[in-house]
Amino acid sequence: NELALHLPGVVWAGTSDLVWRDRKFSGNSLRCKRQHLVYHGTLLYDFPLDLVGQLLRTPPRQPAYRAGRSHGDFIGNLPLKRETLRLAIISAFGALDVTGNWPRQRTAQLIAEKYSQPSWNARL
Repeated sequence: NELALHLPGVVWAGTSDLVWRDRKFSGNSLRCKRQHLVYHGTLLYDFPLDLVGQLLRTPPRQPAYRAGRSHGDFIGNLPLKRETLRLAIISAFGALDVTGNWPRQRTAQLIAEKYSQPSWNARL
């Protein structure tokens, strides 16, 4: 993996996590519906980790390697420079061309009507 070139010791753990020095810095999620799916991933980089324990409940399902640890003891930020991380992601996904052809208007509409609304973000 591209990150391992810059961060020796990165391992794949659990179902879809990336871990360095026993701390999770990346995870993925998949939601499948009849006519669509959403797949998203995270990379923790320069993130205020103290907020995670304040904002997220302890998940009911946990990978064995978590070993019952709290969010604060389980997650960590990638210790890479921003540009190093950016280039590793570009290389991993082959994202060499910048496209201007994406649905900007629909994206803005969804943000305004749905994804920026407290009723959407706090629905759990």
